[in-house]
Amino acid sequence: MGSSATAIVTGIVAALALASVSDGRGGEVDLAAANSLAARLEGHPDNASASVFGGVTLSWTEGDATTTVRLPVHPDVEPVVFAPETQLSTARARSVLPLQVRLADAAANSARAALLGHALGSAPEHLVEATRDWLHQEARRGSYPASMALVDALRADGHAAAVSGAGPSVLVLARRARVDEVRAHAPAGWRVLTPGIPDHGALVRVLAGA
Repeated sequence: MGSSATAIVTGIVAALALASVSDGRGGEVDLAAANSLAARLEGHPDNASASVFGGVTLSWTEGDATTTVRLPVHPDVEPVVFAPETQLSTARARSVLPLQVRLADAAANSARAALLGHALGSAPEHLVEATRDWLHQEARRGSYPASMALVDALRADGHAAAVSGAGPSVLVLARRARVDEVRAHAPAGWRVLTPGIPDHGALVRVLAGA
């Protein structure tokens, strides 16, 4: 669920807010600066930018600067997250990825990534096709077989399921009318969460001392 990025963003924003209070700026935080720093520390901007700005984000990095735009989300889309009791470190999940990928796989993944932006905002009927992955999930199948079995079952039933971040949680971009069908796939011992999509990102509230 992007917990490593969330922790990084929390630390950065808190530090910037403390510096702002010390400078007499009342806790004001430059979220663009926080976004770029978080992306560098996380190693990529994907989850970090969503933690900074909220919602669904698309980011790219040039040099030390990361730029982010927020994407619209169709009102029929409801995220559902399946969280197992087991955990998997981001470092371990990244360690099993191949150093090279086939050109055909990279091209296929790029096309589906482009489709995902369109499907999320305008055409949720294409979400299943848009969430097919060639670069990450299969390489990690052995690291979280239960998660992949759940992804396989959900996708076979017509739901847009994918491993969430580095795993082992599973994310479903469900259609609202089918949320109960999605929840029924939950394996024993797994938590089922419907976190929604926040309309804001990192916030700072400065509390006056007693």
